[in-house]
Amino acid sequence: MQPFAPRSAGSTTTNFGIARGQSTNLSATTSEDGTLEIEFGNDVRLVVRPDNSYKAWTLAGPSGIIAVCTPGGGLTTWSSRSIAD
Repeated sequence: MQPFAPRSAGSTTTNFGIARGQSTNLSATTSEDGTLEIEFGNDVRLVVRPDNSYKAWTLAGPSGIIAVCTPGGGLTTWSSRSIAD
């Protein structure tokens, strides 16, 4: 697998073969260091590594769970129920 590296942030649009509404097998995993890996059913994989100064990624699920990669790595999660309580 060859990594995708845009020439400049925010200026590149690429079709990865993921069409909106297209049925794909999707799995997402996180590691203790905060790395996020999402695998799509068409041999496309997205890997986001932690950043020392910024939140590298945030995921929000349909059940209200939120996961955030904290600066420097690490993982914080909470649900909408914990916010409302």
